[in-house]
Amino acid sequence: MHTSMQHWFTCTIFALSLLGGCAKPIGNIPFDKAGSGQATINAAAGDELRFWTELDVRFEGDMAAQYDIIVEQAGKQVASLTCYPFQTDVVMNSVKTSLNNKHRRKYEGRMKCRLPSPLSGNLTIKARLRINDPNGKMQLKKANLVMKQ
Repeated sequence: MHTSMQHWFTCTIFALSLLGGCAKPIGNIPFDKAGSGQATINAAAGDELRFWTELDVRFEGDMAAQYDIIVEQAGKQVASLTCYPFQTDVVMNSVKTSLNNKHRRKYEGRMKCRLPSPLSGNLTIKARLRINDPNGKMQLKKANLVMKQ
């Protein structure tokens, strides 16, 4: 392989890994409204657990949402954290529109929360999606919580 081609290929792979493109989904909790759900995942030792959202929502004015997450192992709580689907550091497949105070957000996003995982093996992820929609005009198609490692 030509040297410049090798360099390009190496840089591309590195860039994708920085964006989370190399992380594999290991669990999913689907939401189409506020509420609770859970999933059991098999976590690899030493790899941090990252939380993503698959979001598709329309709303007017302001809106806030959060996932309250509890991680259990062998029936005992080992961690808890809060993740915000509108606070992401990587976004893919994004549609963002705003017109006359009406908004649409549709994307897959890596939220700015993670669990540095010294944990390994089977973990139960329990999540509660809470939504604050002061106008009561929100239309939520999905707000799936995805765990990647």
